[in-house]
Amino acid sequence: MKNFEKIETQEKAEINEPEFELKEFENSKEGFEVLLKKLVPNIKSHKYNLIIGDDTSGRIPTLVFHGLLKKIYKENSIEAPMINFFIGGSGLPLRSEEIDETLKKIANRHKNNNLNALLISEIIFDGNSVKDFCEILKNNNISHDFAILGCDPSEELTNTLGEVERKIKEEIGEEVFLGSFHMFFWGMKKMVGVKKEVATLNPFSKRTEKTDEEFDREEFLKARRDVKKMIDHLKNIYDKEKNEI
Repeated sequence: MKNFEKIETQEKAEINEPEFELKEFENSKEGFEVLLKKLVPNIKSHKYNLIIGDDTSGRIPTLVFHGLLKKIYKENSIEAPMINFFIGGSGLPLRSEEIDETLKKIANRHKNNNLNALLISEIIFDGNSVKDFCEILKNNNISHDFAILGCDPSEELTNTLGEVERKIKEEIGEEVFLGSFHMFFWGMKKMVGVKKEVATLNPFSKRTEKTDEEFDREEFLKARRDVKKMIDHLKNIYDKEKNEI
């Protein structure tokens, strides 16, 4: 029994579990891990040279995976993927012209004008806004996969995570990777630090100001520190997983 406890303690030490300041990061850790393990083959092959975040709740997962890819690519002397954020939601088609223009500028800045994007969102419900965004990317000749940290929790009552992935893939026609049946950062504007400008056609979110009731500097800084901890945690997992494929 003592030997077993010793082995278990050693394994925990090797994993080096992070101590997050915010419960949302601790609660989402398993979802991040599941999502990463599904993406390992593509990350290892340096498939993605553009990361697109679905604001606003998707900003934190996007910062985590962009930071992770930067670390991995740097070790392999590969240029870090670019990063951009757009507002998702049902009003997305109204902002398509502005998004088109921005994506063209991004493509022109890229050496080969051959973009492979990883589109990252925190949560998906009916998939309509995702479908719209994928259509905009297709129109700009940008290949893309879709990584989602969570999905509608009610789906867990009737489906496995794999079944939900297949259903979304059939709906939008793109490769889809899901991490969990939960949402973690939805509505957490204080820690995210940005908010949607719903009343405008601007495709970008607006940073919360210090005078804004939705801004909490302490919460914001805790979240950014936890982002770094999550990146380091996922990097440790990636280093183990990459040798098994």
